[in-house]
Amino acid sequence: IVPANTNTGIITVEVNGVFGSSTSPLNIIQVPTLSSISRLVVAPGDILEIIGLGFSNILEENIVYFNEYSIIPVNSSQTNLIVVIPDDLMGGEHSLSISVGGQFSEQTKVNIVLTPVIRSITPDGGVASGDSVTITGANFSSIPEENLVWFNDTPATVTSSTRNELIVTVPDGASTGLIRIEVDGGVITTEN
Repeated sequence: IVPANTNTGIITVEVNGVFGSSTSPLNIIQVPTLSSISRLVVAPGDILEIIGLGFSNILEENIVYFNEYSIIPVNSSQTNLIVVIPDDLMGGEHSLSISVGGQFSEQTKVNIVLTPVIRSITPDGGVASGDSVTITGANFSSIPEENLVWFNDTPATVTSSTRNELIVTVPDGASTGLIRIEVDGGVITTEN
């Protein structure tokens, strides 16, 4: 059994006072361990710092997994990894783990929050209370109730939704102004 915290090196054995050493070093692969991560909730483009032990100074030897999705850090040391959350990573809870030399760390949970994107709103004016408005974009929920929409500060009802389109009923009391959308913690507000 290899003792904990053993480093790569020459093996020396003593038997009855006689010493013998290996002719080449034994390569010890340490299992990476996670001590902490800088944030538990991140969005695409965010920087995440991972603190632990057993990481490699060589970037390509460290693989960071978000469930089955893998990325290479942008910076690494034996105790620190820096990763940029990829734009195409799906939102929701992910199990983060590190692989170094085929050895895997334990997992920790990270929540990826996707910011909704608004590409167009039709019609773009002249609507009244009770009218339907179509908002096209990205990162919406396909479950209508999970998309929160406000006309200024007046909550609206989402009657239909896909990942790329919302059908919203203009609420009573709504006035001309901003539209705000919140989906799973990600928020976007239109500009005037």
